[in-house]
Amino acid sequence: MTQNAPTKTNKGAVAAPRVLVDEELWFGTFDEASAEKAAASSMAATAGKVIGAKPFPESTRKLAELAKNENAQTREMVQVLEQDPALSAKLLKIVNSAGFGLRQPCTSVRHAVTLMGSKQLYQMATTASVLDMFDSETRFAVQILEHSSIVGAFGRHFGTHLALPPEELFTVGVLHDIGKLMMLDTVGDRYHELVEQSLGQADSLHLLERQEYGFDHGVLAAHVLKAWHIPDPVPKIVSWVHQPSRAYEASSLIAGLVQAIRYSDVLVYAMENGATVNDVAELARHEAANYLDISEAQLGTMWPELESLRDRTLKQHHGIEDDGPKGSSGPRLRTSSAAPPAPKSSKVFPCVDCGKPSFGATCPVCKGYICPEHPLVDRRWCTVCKAEFAPYAAATRFPIDAKLSAIGAVALVVLTMLIAHVAHLSDGLFQGLLAGLLITALAAGVLVVTKRNYVHSRFVNSRPDRSKAKPSEAPE
Repeated sequence: MTQNAPTKTNKGAVAAPRVLVDEELWFGTFDEASAEKAAASSMAATAGKVIGAKPFPESTRKLAELAKNENAQTREMVQVLEQDPALSAKLLKIVNSAGFGLRQPCTSVRHAVTLMGSKQLYQMATTASVLDMFDSETRFAVQILEHSSIVGAFGRHFGTHLALPPEELFTVGVLHDIGKLMMLDTVGDRYHELVEQSLGQADSLHLLERQEYGFDHGVLAAHVLKAWHIPDPVPKIVSWVHQPSRAYEASSLIAGLVQAIRYSDVLVYAMENGATVNDVAELARHEAANYLDISEAQLGTMWPELESLRDRTLKQHHGIEDDGPKGSSGPRLRTSSAAPPAPKSSKVFPCVDCGKPSFGATCPVCKGYICPEHPLVDRRWCTVCKAEFAPYAAATRFPIDAKLSAIGAVALVVLTMLIAHVAHLSDGLFQGLLAGLLITALAAGVLVVTKRNYVHSRFVNSRPDRSKAKPSEAPE
C-alpha cells in the first residue's frame, strides 16, 4: 500500500510514505485519462502527507496483533492499554458514549476488555486512536466531530433494527468524515472555504472536493485507513458512502452498511437544520430509506428516540450532564473522571416469527414486523400467517353445505344427460356431451374459486393487528 522514498529536509534524508492508489477504493469519474491520472496522483500525495505527519500509535498496532491471536490473554490487552493512558481515556469515553449503547457504564480498561472482547475492543481502540490524531479545537473540526459522533450513534441504532453489525456501523459512522479533518490539516485555506460553503448540507461537500481536487474526503480517508492496516469493511464503507453504486456491486451486506450510514448522515443534517417529527414524510422518501425499507410510519415511531440519542450524544461530547440536583440552574460540566450514566436502551420491534429485532417490511395481513430471516412468502404473507392459514381453511365451513352441494352435482349430471339426449335426437351426440361437460366443469370451477375467496377473505379479516405489539429493549 505504501512505499518509502527519501525526501530531503533541513535534517537530512528521511523516509516519507508514498501512497499507491487502490483501484477498489478509487472512484475514477473523469473522462480524460490525463485528468484521472492527475487526480489520483494528487490524492496519493495528500494521503502520503497525512500518513507521514500522523504515524499510527504503536499501542494500537500491538492491540491489532493481539486481536488476531485467538490465544491472546485478557491481561496482555490490559497491559498494552495501561501503558497508554491517553488511549485508555479516549477508549473509555467512546465505549461509555450514548451511541455505543452499553446498559452499564464501563469503569476501567480491564472491565472494557472483559465486556467487549478482543475484536470489538480493537475496533473501538482504533477509532479512539484515529480521532486522537487530529486537532479538535478549531470551529470546523468541532462541528465535524460532533456530527460524526451522532452519525455513529444513529448508525448503531439502525444496526440493531436492520440486523446489520451495530459495532461496525458505530465505528464507520464516527470515522466516515475523518477525511475532512485530514484535508483541513493538509490542503490549506481553500478547503476551509469549501467546508464553509457546504455546512449543514448532506451529500454536497464531496462534489465540491471532486471539482476542486479531483478526489473527495471519503476516498482520501479510505486510503489512509487502509495504509494504517485498519481492516475491511471500514475503509470500503468510508470510501463508498458517496458511491453507493459501488456498494451494490460488492454485496448486500456492504450495501446495507453504506446505506445505513448515508441515511444516518441525512437524518443528522436534517436535525441540525431544525427538522422535527413533522418532516418524516419527506425524509422517508430518501433513496437510502427506500433501500433499507424504512417507511414513514416506522421513522415516525423512532424519531423521538433518535432526537433523544442526538441530545445525549452532544452533551457527552462536550462533557456535560443534565442530571444535576434539583434547584440547579441547568446542565453542569462533568467534574469527575467517573464513567457517565448508562444510556437508555433503544427499542426494537420484534419479528412476529422469531422475536428478533426487526425494522423493515411488514406483513400486509397482520401488519406484524418481519426480520430478514423470515421474509414474506406466498401471497406476500409472513411465515406466521402462512402457517396459520391451512388449519383455518380446514376448519372454516362454506355457506353452501354438503347437502346443497350434492343436490347441485346431481342437477348438473341430469342437465348433462338431457343435453346429450336432445343432441342425440338431433344427431349431435358428441357436441351435446362436450357442452354438458363444459357446463359441469365451469360450475365446479366457480364453486371452488368462490369457496377459496370466501375463506381467504374471512382469514384476512380475522387477523390481529400485530403492528401494535409493544417494542422491546434492544439486545447488547
